[in-house]
Amino acid sequence: MRNFCRPIVPCVAIAIFLSTPACSSNEAARAIPGEGEGSLYVLATSVHTPDITTRYLTTVSSVDAGDLDLSNAVELPGGPVFAHNGAVFAATQSQSIVRFDVDEDGRLVEGLTMSVAGLGVEPSFGNYFASDERAFLLDSSSLRFVVWNPSTMEIITTLDVEDESLVDMEPYGDRFIELGDGRVLLPLWWSDWNREVIHPFASALLLLDTESLTVERFVEAPGCSGTNWGTRTENGDVWLVSDAWSWFFKWIDESVPASCGIRFTGTELAQGGSIDLGAKVGGRPAGYFGYAGDGLAYTVALHQEELSSESAEDLYSRFNDPAWYVYRLSLDDDAPGERVPGIDGASANYVVFDRLEDRFFVRRYDVNGQGRTTLFELPSTGAAQPVLTIPGELFSLERVL
Repeated sequence: MRNFCRPIVPCVAIAIFLSTPACSSNEAARAIPGEGEGSLYVLATSVHTPDITTRYLTTVSSVDAGDLDLSNAVELPGGPVFAHNGAVFAATQSQSIVRFDVDEDGRLVEGLTMSVAGLGVEPSFGNYFASDERAFLLDSSSLRFVVWNPSTMEIITTLDVEDESLVDMEPYGDRFIELGDGRVLLPLWWSDWNREVIHPFASALLLLDTESLTVERFVEAPGCSGTNWGTRTENGDVWLVSDAWSWFFKWIDESVPASCGIRFTGTELAQGGSIDLGAKVGGRPAGYFGYAGDGLAYTVALHQEELSSESAEDLYSRFNDPAWYVYRLSLDDDAPGERVPGIDGASANYVVFDRLEDRFFVRRYDVNGQGRTTLFELPSTGAAQPVLTIPGELFSLERVL
């Protein structure tokens, strides 16, 4: 799922803030049943109907859970969900963040609340936990960070990034790449969806120092379109890869760079090579990125020959058409990627890669079918294997314990 609103789909986070009942501050603590001792994973899902979108939070002791229902789930009055150090944090409709702690029975119990309403902040999916006492939340309405304490649920300070060059566009980013020594790299892009305009290079990098509480623009234009996907590999290289939605703007304006991936090397992050995603997948439009380790990565590519007649004529509909397929590719050579068998095409709006411990997964939301999400494990070779299904659009999967 792409975590910001586009005209192709309802603005889910906004719809939830308007339509989901709020919980009063004196309401009795709500508990979410877990599955005993050991590992605990939290899943947050959106169930869409023609009139309303409702979000739910539930837990499982293993991702190999098979078919799930929402009989023990709790309704969420908000948007983004994060997990850190045995706790879950969920945004609410009142521009607050609620902390859920795990009790001795393995249940999540609602605890402290922190409000960011006084700062005029809209909590985004961009949040990074630097420690148990320090986290960084990206304000989706402006280019600044809210520094907050996850233990005490208090605001520490705000960090503003001075940038007037893209004042008419909205920044977006939600992937924090750890560089070591307290430094974190955040790839961003800017766009104006009302005017269907994207920054010519669509990208910039922020270098955040979580210890000195400083932030700076690292590079103006990485050179690929919409590079808000990224990872750091075992040898210290940083890869930044285009969002599939960069193709929307390229179809409008041929001068927009094609989707690709750029490698940065060394402590100074010098640009050190690139890959052409399209060339890796048979010349198809491609984007998104998941790194599984040992030079193995995944992306999705559009099979235009499978588009419906409506989608072929409408740019927005192309991304909602289940004609995007998962490809496995190597970052270490120029060999073409291969389509992963065992998983059908999906809408580009609902493809998310997950890495949990030493396993790698992709979520597939059946937007035109039963309205369920299937979590597939992606092995280094062979077919994808379904391990879990849940009603609705699974938008957050985190390990809590």
